[in-house]
Amino acid sequence: MKSLLSLVFGLMLLSFNANAISLTFKLDIFSSGVDIYACNAGLMHGAYEGRVCYERDNPENSCNPGLCTAGEMCNCVCTGDQLNNSGQGEYRLDYLQSSYRNWADHGEIGGGAGSAVKEAGLNGFNQLWSNEVAFDKELSSLNFNLGSERYGAVYFLDVCYRSTQITYDYQGSTINFAHDKQVTITDLSSNGYNYEELAGLLVKTVLSCKEKGKSWKTIEETNWTAFNGNDLINYSRRNITKDLEKCKVRYLFKESNDDGLASLRRWNLQEARVCTYTSFDEPTVQ
Repeated sequence: MKSLLSLVFGLMLLSFNANAISLTFKLDIFSSGVDIYACNAGLMHGAYEGRVCYERDNPENSCNPGLCTAGEMCNCVCTGDQLNNSGQGEYRLDYLQSSYRNWADHGEIGGGAGSAVKEAGLNGFNQLWSNEVAFDKELSSLNFNLGSERYGAVYFLDVCYRSTQITYDYQGSTINFAHDKQVTITDLSSNGYNYEELAGLLVKTVLSCKEKGKSWKTIEETNWTAFNGNDLINYSRRNITKDLEKCKVRYLFKESNDDGLASLRRWNLQEARVCTYTSFDEPTVQ
């Protein structure tokens, strides 16, 4: 009887052991966020179609210096030629000044810190870096110093956006990058001379993006818009349902008063500050 019980107990243990099973398995985790920063700037000041002459005692009136030989209009002031015989011109009096460092990830300090000065280009923008190099640079300060005799400068600020390195090309992906941008200008002059009004300052934006594995494409270009004091220029939200790698938002500014007597830049110092707001987010899909 004892042998029989031992046999039954042994069979029960064998039965339990036969059902045992185990598994080892590995999994990989990929983590990548996003980043946004000011990365590039440029400046140009094109040639004028002709000179502007005005009466020194009454700058609102134009005059003809050629009549001075007859004893008339001898108190006549004229702007200089855009280019002289040496190939230099007043566009050289406009320049941008910046400080920067190499881009680095969150919580890291980028090396290569320095400063740069660029004179305005005549036939196109003279910019800090090429568009591709700019993604590896981060601006910490930027000033546009405009000393040309006449308004007519055009300048820009680029904001670079690095999307997550996680891909979203799987079937059924509903990724939706919502893009917003705003611009304000504040007059800082203490002498009553309002820069944006005197210059006829206009602003527009250009949004360019690159999908993962594809080439750059212009997504949106807005129209030129005039500033209205401290009022906020709020551009319409743009939804981008693409698997983005990176984007660049260019804020372009133009001094539109570049003709006639209105183009004369006042000697009194004018100062203004522009603030830009740029965002990319993933809103709830409605």
